[in-house]
Amino acid sequence: MTRGFGSFLDRVWVIESITHNYQEGKFTTSGTCYSPMKNRFPPPPESTASTPTASNPGGFIRPAEGRLTSGFRTARRPNHQGVDIANATGTPIVAAASGIVTFIDFDVGGYGNWIEVDHQNGFRTRYGHLSSSSVTVGQQVQQGQTIARMGSTGRSTGPHLHFEIRLNGQPQDPENYI
Repeated sequence: MTRGFGSFLDRVWVIESITHNYQEGKFTTSGTCYSPMKNRFPPPPESTASTPTASNPGGFIRPAEGRLTSGFRTARRPNHQGVDIANATGTPIVAAASGIVTFIDFDVGGYGNWIEVDHQNGFRTRYGHLSSSSVTVGQQVQQGQTIARMGSTGRSTGPHLHFEIRLNGQPQDPENYI
């Protein structure tokens, strides 16, 4: 893990290969690595012809297929500020509404790999525990566009999406919107 080098390098790195060479009595070691938040193998562009739309408050759609495993601020988890949707690692996660990607980061203590999208109307959505991301900060995304893949990074017990909706910074119950 690198820290203190600015947001570009402050992240967890995955080692892809290490090479050791012995020449003239000296060892040299070199390696290649990548950040799991970078999309090493970009998926083909997805068709937006069948992009779902919504007519609920805020116009949000469900960001992933799967089973709801934890609700918003339950008796068991009163500080849970979103909902959890479980499915297999790699399940596509789509933007719940159109907006601009404002944040991509890795949070060791909580979200793991996560993305935040600003919908320009006081609403922001957060997507956590991602195995990979297919967007960049500043990118405009459309509702229904794949932005990431489900994973189990950070504080997680299995592959799922932690999904939050915030209105003017205040957590909202996503089930009221999707």
